[in-house]
Amino acid sequence: MPTYLPNLVLQGATGAFYDSLEAAPQVWQNHVMTVPSGAGKETYAFPGAMPVPRVLTNARSIQGFRDMKFDVENQTHELTIVVKLEDFEDDQVAGITRRFQELGEVFGTYKDQVFANLLIDNNPPPMADDPAVTWANFYTASLGTIGSSATFDNTGVGVTATGLPGATTPTTQEFLNAIANAKAAFLSSGSTGLGRDDQGRAGFNSLAATKLGVIIPPIYEHAARTAQNSAVVPDDTDGASSNNVWANTFTVDVLPYLTSEAIMYTNALGATRKPFIYQQRTPLEIVIDTDRARIQQRNGVMVTVRERWVMTYGDPRRSYRETFS
Repeated sequence: MPTYLPNLVLQGATGAFYDSLEAAPQVWQNHVMTVPSGAGKETYAFPGAMPVPRVLTNARSIQGFRDMKFDVENQTHELTIVVKLEDFEDDQVAGITRRFQELGEVFGTYKDQVFANLLIDNNPPPMADDPAVTWANFYTASLGTIGSSATFDNTGVGVTATGLPGATTPTTQEFLNAIANAKAAFLSSGSTGLGRDDQGRAGFNSLAATKLGVIIPPIYEHAARTAQNSAVVPDDTDGASSNNVWANTFTVDVLPYLTSEAIMYTNALGATRKPFIYQQRTPLEIVIDTDRARIQQRNGVMVTVRERWVMTYGDPRRSYRETFS
């Protein structure tokens, strides 16, 4: 290896990359079910709910249940840069380190961008390919069924936002109203509630709804943090304060890649099955090409960051989208 590529410089730069990567926000991690992968794609199954228990009479009734299966294919994600040879020759250690730090920042925030695109794009979940699943989009109003369930609605448009002039931003009280709507939808066994399993029984989200995670655009943060942490909140109608029964019952994640200032997302995260899936095939690796001939050909050192994974939709009954009017 040439003298202008000392190992200590490369080791320090690589360390700076990982430090920056670990410091980046990782909102997506709080809302996904992580699944290890051992092949190019995995056949993934949401287990069907157990059959309904019955009173034993003169003989046992052996009952089956069906899984909802779909394929999830891994994707290769990479980012490649070339650090100029002159930077090494002139011993620009600080500049090289900063470049690797920036590389870590970009790759560290990348999965949050992918996650935000899932929310924004609102495509059908993979299991919509199953004939027992009639879900037009991940967030859909009164159009989707799973197995023998009711017709679900995981969208809300029932809260008016008056927080900021010129923007559809909720006040603290309006934000709490949206939380209450989401929790009620998760537990509801009514005709459009999310609380019925594929056997048609109520209680599907009983455990999941014990832990709520909210995803918001940055403009909501003041109202969301106040709603999350304050013991009392002002009433929007008369200004009087009232006890905040929702204090400390949900978490808040700010996702700056959301493009709408009129939408928040609430996820039921208390059970194993989550509303989104993260499937990892190959862990992240950083490769620095120190081959003499290729360095001379490129007049620089090529650095490649590579990882194989896919992030996709999971169970739509455990995510609720509120669009403020």
